[in-house]
Amino acid sequence: MEYRRRPFFRAGCMSLCLSQTRRVPGWMPSSSATTLIGYSICSVIDSRLPPDGARDLAAALGIELDTHGFCQTSPLSPVSTPQPGIFVAGAFSGPCDVIDAVTQGSAAATACAAWLKENGASPVKSPLLPPSSVAVDPSPRTGVFICGCDRLAANLDLKGLEEYCRSLPGVDMVQKLSLCDPPAGEQLLRAINENGLGRVVVAACSARALEPVLKARLDQAGLPGVGLKIVNILDHAARIYSGRVEMATRKAGDLVRMAIAGVKATVPYMNEEATVTPAALVIGGGAAGMTAALHLGDLGYEVHLVEKESQLGGNLLRMQRKLTIN
Repeated sequence: MEYRRRPFFRAGCMSLCLSQTRRVPGWMPSSSATTLIGYSICSVIDSRLPPDGARDLAAALGIELDTHGFCQTSPLSPVSTPQPGIFVAGAFSGPCDVIDAVTQGSAAATACAAWLKENGASPVKSPLLPPSSVAVDPSPRTGVFICGCDRLAANLDLKGLEEYCRSLPGVDMVQKLSLCDPPAGEQLLRAINENGLGRVVVAACSARALEPVLKARLDQAGLPGVGLKIVNILDHAARIYSGRVEMATRKAGDLVRMAIAGVKATVPYMNEEATVTPAALVIGGGAAGMTAALHLGDLGYEVHLVEKESQLGGNLLRMQRKLTIN
């Protein structure tokens, strides 16, 4: 039995059906409980609508929208818009999940870099970092810094957490800082220098937000040899045990204790200079590989394209139909 794949789109709903019939309805029913006669499988996913403000944004940028209210793009360049230098990714380009949005974001960033180079933009130079001033210590001193912001204080016993950290073996100092405030960075660096710390555990919020900032401050101060570990006691303790201060504080203490054990076993990185070869290796000579190779070449890289078959093209060579672009 042969099944035919048919996509359906309507405002607020995207579905995929496997049909045994040639009759294709123009609209999907609004109720997911409706039975469709003649269909073996009907899968209805959550509604997908253009983001709020899409029309205003498109009007301000001079971008056209398609019939569904998403950004109008080319089938062969789904991240490019008719406006030079404007690229699109994620929900504004059409219905997509997180993985698709991340992939589109990477493609848009690459296309943007190529466009900037073509239009004579100067590359951004990384700041020169001072030489490392901290030697690798076989028995480094360890400090714990606890964020005292209101979001943590509302669901954690910060004083009790501070006392618990002081009781842990191998901890040389504990200090509470409001890491959300701008002066906290300077206070952290001063405490590291004054106490000769070689390992630092910061108990605060998301490592994704804090770690790049704190590592950059350590680099600028010539302290890249300090091992740093961020513990997210906001999301992993305070919020999941909201209203249960004792349990949240106990969980936060466990997270800090594990981070201390982990950071003591790490070898910190040091600032070193290295020569980078401006060359790239692309494995696979299909449509994606050839496109990546062309973009890398446009950026000035020497490109090595590797394909296991005797000719390039990949799945394009198996296509029975040609894609016509109007």
